[in-house]
Amino acid sequence: MDSSNVSFQEPVKSSLQMLPTGAIRPDGWLYEQLRLQAQGLTGHLDEIWPDVGPNSAWLGGTGEEWERGPYYCDGLIPLAYMLQDEQLIKKAGYGLNMFC
Repeated sequence: MDSSNVSFQEPVKSSLQMLPTGAIRPDGWLYEQLRLQAQGLTGHLDEIWPDVGPNSAWLGGTGEEWERGPYYCDGLIPLAYMLQDEQLIKKAGYGLNMFC
């Protein structure tokens, strides 16, 4: 490649700005879908699947020690805080301290 034909330009400054965490809240249909997720499998997975429950090696058990626990937290933690669900936040906090 002939580098003499390459031109470099200064990056364009973005007119977008970062919003603080929690500045955007789910509402309407999206809120209802997230609530269903919290009441369903995501909110209770640790109660029925040993790989992310008390037997997880991430929590000191003898079970799976690879990636299931952290991936579970990757979904549970944002869900708990988006919904501002104290029970899920408590569960997510335990996972955050242990898995992450």
